[in-house]
Amino acid sequence: LAIFFLAKTFNIIKEGRFIGSGTTATNTITVSGKGEVYAIPDIARISVTIKSEQKTFSETQKKITEKEKQVLDILAAQGIEKKDIKTDFYNINPKYEWQTEKVVCTGYVCPPSNGKNVQVGFEGTETIAIKIRKTENVGAIVDAIGKVEVSEIGQPQYTVDDEDKIKDDARGKAIVNAKEKAELLAKNLGVK
Repeated sequence: LAIFFLAKTFNIIKEGRFIGSGTTATNTITVSGKGEVYAIPDIARISVTIKSEQKTFSETQKKITEKEKQVLDILAAQGIEKKDIKTDFYNINPKYEWQTEKVVCTGYVCPPSNGKNVQVGFEGTETIAIKIRKTENVGAIVDAIGKVEVSEIGQPQYTVDDEDKIKDDARGKAIVNAKEKAELLAKNLGVK
């Protein structure tokens, strides 16, 4: 009985040295595959920035809202859905100017002038992101928005709406390519 327990303990200790260490891979072939997919852009993205500087916060907000309404009306007339329009940025801050007192100089000597930051109004900025699904309408939309005299219209960026599908297609081609390489290599080595 003592010999049995001694042998059992020895086996447990012997197995313990492999705990935590992974099994070593033998007879393994590792390959990589490549898959390329080309797609024609089916959407365009543009951004429109509206800026305004007014004496009061409410005047600044009102001017931005007026321009925004004009832009939204143009987009609605062009068939752009509300889900494809979003405000990316909106901010109104006080505007300050450094103002100094007028100083009278006598001869070549001028006393130091005193100055202070004075709030002269508010400046506001709103950026609207637009997704255009009919790419042939981009020029007409940009032209119409330009007539509203917004502060900035970003350059159209053409892209694919469903990038995940394109990536999945490329990944599928890469897997097929890797399998072909592995099968050829295994065949040349005479292994499975």
